[in-house]
Parts: sequence; C-alpha cells; structure tokens
Amino acid sequence: MELGKVLLVGSTGYLGSHLATSLGLDVIARSETTKQSRDRSFDTIIHASHFGDLTAEKEFISSLPGDCYFVFFSSAAVYGDTGLEGASVEDEPKPINDYGRYKLELENLIRNKFPQHLILRISNPYGKENRPGGAYQIFKQAIADKQPVKIYADQPETVFRDFIYIDDFISQASTAIKQKQQGLMNISSGKAISLEDFARSIDPELEPLFEYQGTRANEINYSVLIPQR
Repeated sequence: MELGKVLLVGSTGYLGSHLATSLGLDVIARSETTKQSRDRSFDTIIHASHFGDLTAEKEFISSLPGDCYFVFFSSAAVYGDTGLEGASVEDEPKPINDYGRYKLELENLIRNKFPQHLILRISNPYGKENRPGGAYQIFKQAIADKQPVKIYADQPETVFRDFIYIDDFISQASTAIKQKQQGLMNISSGKAISLEDFARSIDPELEPLFEYQGTRANEINYSVLIPQR
C-alpha cells in the first residue's frame, strides 16, 4: 500500500534512523517542533520520538491533521509488570511508572484523533551501534572496563526483559507500516531473559561482575510482550 508523503518525527533517533533507511521512501525529516511540520499536508505521520514533556507532545500531536495515517512508537511500559508469561494487546494496560503513564496518555489521544492509526508497543530494541542509555551499551562498556554491571534489584535473577535485536524490530515495524496495519501491535522477541543472562550474552567468553543496588520505586521486574504473528 502507498504511504504517500511521509513525515517521520524522530528521524535522527536510534529507532527512527533505522526505520528511515528500511522504508526507503521519500521521508521528510523534520524537528518535532518546527512550524513546517504543522503547516504541510502529509499522508502518513510516523511519530518515533519522545519529547519528555507531555504537555508539549500533546499539543504537537493535536496540531497535526487527523485525516492522515498515524503511527506511534509506544512502549511495553504501558502494561506495567507483565509477569514471565508476558502481555498481549488484549490485556488492560496497568502502568506503574511515569513513563508508562505518559505513553498511555498519548495512545488515548491518538486513538481519539486519528481514525487511521497504528500504535506499536515496543519491548527493548538493542543493537551493536552506540545508543546512549541503552542497556546493551551500558553493560558492554562495564564488561569491557572490568567494572560491575549495575542492576537495580535486591537479589540476582529477579529482573527480566524482552530484548529484540534492532534488525528484527525494524523488519516487523516496517512491514506493519508498509501494509498500513491499524490498531495495536506488540513488537518483541516474546522471550524473557534475566538482565544477568543478557549481560553474559554480550561476550560469552567473559563472566561479568554484578552489583545489586536495590529495587527502585515503581521498578518493573517483568517486562515481556507476546508478539503478533
């Protein structure tokens, strides 16, 4: 299906930059707050950015034309603690931290404003490229420096995530967008792995050291998604 004229918000970010390459379309990359992005007409808008300012982001989304196909990069955090069995799109969102509540509020705004929309609830993409703040890079650097991998937990093997390799994430996301799928979609590996095992997988020849710093308030211990097939 034709996507027409595409606005990709967050085209220079980790996920957005990979998606732009994968789509291979005439993507118009604009800053989130430029007047041009609000004044121009787009057939498809892909919102792959996170402002960090809920009011500003709601104002920006509200200013966009509602007759386009709107794709939003949300997060597994909207489900809260999923348990090892994982969460499906049929499960009721129960966010337990500010980030999850932030994303869920934007999801609700998008549902009401854009009749044609696709909300991607994303687990934990990772890759070998530099990504400031990403678990893969933080763990990899600590292991290389022979420093402890810091985990916010009271005990070992109590925090589990669903990591998906960046190429697999982009393949799933770009396919769904090109097909102009609508509604909710989980994008994940569907496999739970402890943070310790994830760190060990970075360099199987090395055994990382771990430092447990106690569970933080509103920490999600289990974040696993059941992907669409």
